[in-house]
Amino acid sequence: RDAVDPGASVPVARRRPIHRRAVRAIRRRIQPRPLPLPDPDPEAARGLREQLEARRLHDVWDRLPQITCLTFVGSGRFDAVAPLSNAENMMTRLPNAELHVYEAGHLFFLQDEYALAAILSFLDG
Repeated sequence: RDAVDPGASVPVARRRPIHRRAVRAIRRRIQPRPLPLPDPDPEAARGLREQLEARRLHDVWDRLPQITCLTFVGSGRFDAVAPLSNAENMMTRLPNAELHVYEAGHLFFLQDEYALAAILSFLDG
């Protein structure tokens, strides 16, 4: 059965694990790795700055309604990087989207045991 977020009229992710074996296999392959130390090379530092600037300026808000296929929008309820409000706002622009909210943070697909299974199930159709 679907859980419903009392603060929104959008269904929350299904709360039953699907594809348990696949989820465990993917989690084993995705191991946290130590962050690399900043590269002292000035060109590498410039490249990183330019990449971050490009991300900051990237804006496709006006084009979201053009995405007409069924769309999975996932969000962690406690995500401080991409807050749930961002996903909720996207839902107003995506005509065929499903919002899936997880009891997790930015890495919700690793932190909530149901997330990866729901993503795989969505992709299976």
